[in-house]
Amino acid sequence: MNMLEAIVENNHATFIQSADKQFKEEVTTENFKVVVDAIAPKLKKGFKPRYLGEMSQQGYAVHLWALTIRGDADEMLVTMSLKDGKVGGFFME
Repeated sequence: MNMLEAIVENNHATFIQSADKQFKEEVTTENFKVVVDAIAPKLKKGFKPRYLGEMSQQGYAVHLWALTIRGDADEMLVTMSLKDGKVGGFFME
């Protein structure tokens, strides 16, 4: 999960490296910083992704993971949408 490591490391360039044009435009440095400020402290405690599977939505292959954060009883849902080898969406709930 390279994108999760990019959040931990506050590395915008790595986060959007495999993104499509629209996703790159949407995830500005400022938007990325908001995500880093909110999520990185949790991820820095340590995390373990568990792959849940894949589904299709609007021409994208959407991959789903449950993310266990060390010291947190709740898991997070992570989704990453891929089309033509490029990331078109990445969400954490």
